[in-house]
Amino acid sequence: GGLVCANYAGAMAGLVGFVRSAALEWVERNFCVNLLELGYCEVGMGARLTPKVRDAAIKAIPLHRFATLAEVVDAIAWLGRVRYATGTVMNLAGGLR
Repeated sequence: GGLVCANYAGAMAGLVGFVRSAALEWVERNFCVNLLELGYCEVGMGARLTPKVRDAAIKAIPLHRFATLAEVVDAIAWLGRVRYATGTVMNLAGGLR
């Protein structure tokens, strides 16, 4: 219910705040700090969902599919490669917020 959503939203807001603060604090040490907000993915937990739960999730995602492993790897690689990106919060969830 609502409490679970509030807990998750609060935790995510804290994580976003941490990443943005850490990016500012650690930039002088030449560290980049970024966050990948990952939605449903074809592998891991996404692969273990029951068909009913999977179908409901796909209906809720604006792109109507889960991320592929290649898409997740590409996002991680981009965040690791682009040294000008720090304090970035990348949402990889098919339009789901």
